[in-house]
Amino acid sequence: MTLKTRNRLNFTLFIVSLVIFLGNLLFFVLTMINDPWHLDFSSGSLVKSLLVVYQPMAVIFGLLFLNLYVVGVSRAMTNAFAKTQCSEISFFFCFLIALLAESSRFYIPMLSVQNTFSELLIFIGNFSIFARILAPLSLLSAAILSGPSQKQHIERNMLLIIIVSMVIAMILPLNTGVIERDFRVHAGFDSIIVAFEALIDILSVISLFILNLMESNSQKTTLGMAFIIAGYVLAINSLFFPVCVLSAVFLILGTIFYLKDLHDRNLYS
Repeated sequence: MTLKTRNRLNFTLFIVSLVIFLGNLLFFVLTMINDPWHLDFSSGSLVKSLLVVYQPMAVIFGLLFLNLYVVGVSRAMTNAFAKTQCSEISFFFCFLIALLAESSRFYIPMLSVQNTFSELLIFIGNFSIFARILAPLSLLSAAILSGPSQKQHIERNMLLIIIVSMVIAMILPLNTGVIERDFRVHAGFDSIIVAFEALIDILSVISLFILNLMESNSQKTTLGMAFIIAGYVLAINSLFFPVCVLSAVFLILGTIFYLKDLHDRNLYS
């Protein structure tokens, strides 16, 4: 993939994610004005309700943050890596695509379709599974498919992980009658998906650690990826406000560590 093509993809992702975020934010604000949602403090304790009681609003804020994260990081990649050959950025682009797809769960509560049967639920359900397969595969690919011998196959590998994620998302059965507390359409073999994600996440960190060790590179990218994975896992499971905040902290710190070390490594290589 040429620098020009990669930069165009990153900039296009920035524009698309920005338009989606602004549209979602406007939709959210108008909904709050016209039909305000009140946080449930029925436990009698404001602090307890905010910290340990399930809050649908925490899920919504978490999804809005994922959308905003894609906006910020895609813009940062466009600026920082515009003249830098870095294969990892191409796979990180796929990770951002997964996060944008994950944020589609935002429309289930906003359109109040959680108690209905509609094509929209199926579409969002497929999108969510696609995201949860693509995200870990993207990070694993960034760790093991970014070496010099793979630079000529970046487009092929990107297309492969996207197609694999799409196929799995399409063949897994969905139960639109069951909407999880995180506004995710319940999928068949859900425990297998979780186990797959956990395995790929662990392999990603271990693989990157070993590769950095073999090449005598800094382990900042390993730390950054571990933080990104932790933040991502917390973000897609944020049912409480503290988890939502913690996921944002991990994602932001991890992205800074990971992208800054990649930028410095490729700049001075």
